[in-house]
Amino acid sequence: MADFTVLDKQDEIYNVIEKKKAEGYSENELVVVSKSKLHLDDLHNSQITLIATSGSFSDRMSRLLTGEDGEEAVLTRFNLTEDRLEEYKQEVLKGKYLVVANKYNTSHNEVEENNSAYEEIDITHYANESKGPKS
Repeated sequence: MADFTVLDKQDEIYNVIEKKKAEGYSENELVVVSKSKLHLDDLHNSQITLIATSGSFSDRMSRLLTGEDGEEAVLTRFNLTEDRLEEYKQEVLKGKYLVVANKYNTSHNEVEENNSAYEEIDITHYANESKGPKS
């Protein structure tokens, strides 16, 4: 279950992120949700996900056609009850910020552990070991 923190000011985001990291969350398990795009350059260069519910122009156009609102589209990914979804949706609409910490039970090292491209093997090859024709 995701842990939500509602913040009034953008400056509080950094403190909550540091607190969540101290609790054992990694950067890729943290999401910051806001109504409009956040211009926090140091977070853009991290693994923390920043989501603006207003979305891009194409997002707004597709929502206009489907009737879905941006806040609901973003918050449904966290499997909230209808009451919680509406509560957090209203907080975002009021201009508040959400820091969502969602612990993943899977390892993020699958590629390195299971991809043969990452195996270190000895590829030294000498001509006398070849079974093909010799020149």
